[in-house]
Amino acid sequence: MFVLSAFSEEEDLNLAELFLRWSPNFLIKPLDSTNYAAWYSDIKVLLLERDCWDIVAEKEAAPVVKEGDEIDTRKLKEFNLRFNRAYTTIYMNVRPQYRTIIEGITNGAEAWKKLKSHFHPDSTARVMALKHEFFSTVIEPDESIGLYASKLSRIIEQLREAGHPVEHLDQCFQLLRYLPTEYENIIQTVLDGKTRILNFQKSWRR
Repeated sequence: MFVLSAFSEEEDLNLAELFLRWSPNFLIKPLDSTNYAAWYSDIKVLLLERDCWDIVAEKEAAPVVKEGDEIDTRKLKEFNLRFNRAYTTIYMNVRPQYRTIIEGITNGAEAWKKLKSHFHPDSTARVMALKHEFFSTVIEPDESIGLYASKLSRIIEQLREAGHPVEHLDQCFQLLRYLPTEYENIIQTVLDGKTRILNFQKSWRR
């Protein structure tokens, strides 16, 4: 029989840290030259689960101690644990040959920026390539509408991150233009303005 006894606040923190360290990781394909978009989404979820995302996104900084106040050592220790965890989580989910990009860095936010700069440059050529990919994407034979919408959503998200969001009308146009004939009634309803697709990925999920 396993019995939990009472713990002090310090012991509670250490126990929580122990459970977090030994909790199963999400199955994430390590970052390489081909999968930045998918890796970005997956690693963000993992960082959220580990309570590190706000540190990486620079929405949270180390506790500030005002002059004359005492340092809250417990809060500072808890922040430092999450600060270090942010970097190690990112580092360990990058393929070994690409880890040199962020070697020598211990700041998760800086590592995040370096990886984005290397794998996801916001250049005009890249934006043009994404736009071409978006308008060239067609639904494949036997492909579900949900999967097709998911492919378009991935490109839309990349363009948004690059500062070139796709207009809602263009999103709907690209989704509707290649739908099979059995969806003709739905297409006509949208084109007639009787309904509006607010989130096409959710609308066509199967």
